[in-house]
This record gives sequence, structure tokens and C-alpha cells, in this order.
Amino acid sequence: NRKGTVRSWVNILVTMVLGGLWHGASLRFLLWGTLHGTGLVVEKIFFRILPSVHHPRKTGQFVSRFFTFHFVTFLWIFFRAPDMATVRSMINSVVHNWDFSIIADIAEYYTGAITLLVTGYLLHWIPAQWQENSRGWFIRQPVGVKFILIFIIAAILVQAKNTGFRPFIYFRF
Repeated sequence: NRKGTVRSWVNILVTMVLGGLWHGASLRFLLWGTLHGTGLVVEKIFFRILPSVHHPRKTGQFVSRFFTFHFVTFLWIFFRAPDMATVRSMINSVVHNWDFSIIADIAEYYTGAITLLVTGYLLHWIPAQWQENSRGWFIRQPVGVKFILIFIIAAILVQAKNTGFRPFIYFRF
């Protein structure tokens, strides 16, 4: 990285490509790593061109996080699909197969998970002082109250999780 900015960007890209290949020697993982690396380099170039947006206000943070989340989520198609035919089929479905009639069914079936996601998202945006006050309140509680609160949160997480067993992905490697 001491050899200049462009060399730093090349290093980032190479690292991500190798990270993709580390997960598997296939075109899917190569694309997954390359696209992640490209995204990181584009971000660095963007902030170099427009340094004022490097520390955006709340709206800019929202837009930045929105695009980052969706870009990374989209790239998981390459990681999880068993082959390139499935990748093409999934991308085709994302682009062309919109069926808004199933929204009510999804909302009903995943009510717990959706509630948990929305709550977590909203908590992410609360002021830092509120977070610190909550943390301080929790620290001051007796051990029994802490245990009950942790148990309640664990119960909510268990209820919100998707049914069916999914082993940790790195157990496959």
C-alpha cells in the first residue's frame, strides 16, 4: 500500500478475488470475490472524487447503507447458488419475476422475523445518548434482572428464526 493509491486499489481487488477463490475454485466464487473487491475500490474512488460525502449526514448514511446492504446481499446469490445456471435463474427472477400478491403471505408467515428486523433497524438509528443511557441502565441492574432480560431476548430470537436446521456455512469447508 506504500506504493501509491492505484497499487492499494489493486491490492484490495486481488485480496478479495483470492478470498473468493479461497471459498471455492469456481466461477461463482471468483465473481463473488471480484465484485466485492470492485465495490470496495469503487467506494474508495468515489470518496476520493467527492471527499465531502465521506462523512455524510443522516440521509447520506441511509443511502450509503441502503446501497451497500443491497449490493452485498445481491452478491450472496453467487456464493450460495450451486452453479452458474442457478445464478442466472435467480438473477432473472430478481429482475423479472415480481409477484406482489404474495406480500401478505410473507408478512403473515414471517411476522416474528420482520418485527425483529424492523426493531433492530429502528434501534440502529436511535441517538447515541439513548444507547448509552440504556447500556448504563442495564449495567446497574441486578444479575437476576439481567438474566431475565437476556432470556427474553433469546426467546424472541428463537421464535423469529427460520424453521429448519441450517448448519454454519464454514462447517462445509
